[in-house]
Amino acid sequence: MIIGILGKGGVGKSTLATQIALFMSKQNHVLAIDADHNIDFIYNLNRGSLPEMQYLGNSKKELFDYLEIDNDLQYKKIDLANINKRFSFSLDNIDPFTGEHICKLQSGLYALAAGEQNNDVLYGKACSHSLSAPLKIYLPLLEVKDGECVILDEKAGADGASTGVITGVDVCVIVTDASLHGTKTAKQIAGLLDFYNVPYVFVLNKVIDSEDVTFGKGALGQKDLFHFGTHKDIMRKPGILIDEWQEGLKNLVDNIKSKINGDRLTRSIEKFRKQSEYEANIN
Repeated sequence: MIIGILGKGGVGKSTLATQIALFMSKQNHVLAIDADHNIDFIYNLNRGSLPEMQYLGNSKKELFDYLEIDNDLQYKKIDLANINKRFSFSLDNIDPFTGEHICKLQSGLYALAAGEQNNDVLYGKACSHSLSAPLKIYLPLLEVKDGECVILDEKAGADGASTGVITGVDVCVIVTDASLHGTKTAKQIAGLLDFYNVPYVFVLNKVIDSEDVTFGKGALGQKDLFHFGTHKDIMRKPGILIDEWQEGLKNLVDNIKSKINGDRLTRSIEKFRKQSEYEANIN
């Protein structure tokens, strides 16, 4: 199962991703993927430091070489269906590309990151979205077995969904707080996920009282809403699993599992097909 975490900046997206990863790692092997250039997710899980690792954003050549793709080919022109007949990625029998890019944080918990802005981004040769672009290929082709879970912390705002990486996940968690802007962004993200046919669930974070829950339900049009409060350790010790959250996390994960609809490879192949058709029509 691959879970994508999205939401407006500042709503606690990376914090919730961290708590889900820690909770799932108690009984599963977990791969935490950080697609945000701030790398807060991995920073949290590694208890306040960034491990040495090879970033995906610097590895397009290695990825294309492994998949035997022409290095000059654009991502949108890749024949994902044909690649799937020959190649895949695995966390069990680790493939060479995955082995070069994942980093063990602790027992049962591994990390992979898009990375910080590189020279191509800083000098205008590429936009920052190029750093996480390998995930458009990696996630759909990643084989995830029973006892394995992948948590993807996406970029803040609607950007995290609009790049199309998100078709490679099974279910998304849209995080918001009880604010006008937070819920507005959450609904924008939901609209993009509907476009890509990716199932999702809303989570209201940083809840203080029942008025927050009432506002969240009304703003999002949800009768039932998963929600989490604040905790004294969550800001200064984000890499520690909060005991009081565990029942809520279990209920959330159970609901996520029930929402899996279709497979991410088929969904991603369809996305690439539509992109090709659209480009052909406008040209």
